[in-house]
Amino acid sequence: MNPISSIAISGLQAATNRAQSAAGNIASRNTTGAVGENGSYDGYRTTGVVQSSQAGGGVTSGTAPVDPAFVLQFAPSDPNANDDGVVGVPSGSLVEDITQLSLAENAYAANLRVLEAADQVSRSLLDIKA
Repeated sequence: MNPISSIAISGLQAATNRAQSAAGNIASRNTTGAVGENGSYDGYRTTGVVQSSQAGGGVTSGTAPVDPAFVLQFAPSDPNANDDGVVGVPSGSLVEDITQLSLAENAYAANLRVLEAADQVSRSLLDIKA
């Protein structure tokens, strides 16, 4: 595999991580979790993508909980409510997660186009040598 393709594939993987993180946050937006007296939380933890550049080009990416991963909400009828009627709900915003999905879509399309262009250049070089 040539270096251009490796860089584009790492971008595709980063875009996939971004989309999966945002989709998980959106799907879990309305869940709750119990909050312990010591501040522990047993519900869904909002995630974000952590990305860093690689030597020679490309990126590595992964997901990590955002801080704070949850916020407190008063919901005394919720089964996860503590004695004070408080539950934890995932933090973040729906607008931000939808924006992240859009960014992932654009990054995926751009990196796919790079792969297509690299393939086309390789084919042209083979045609010249033939």
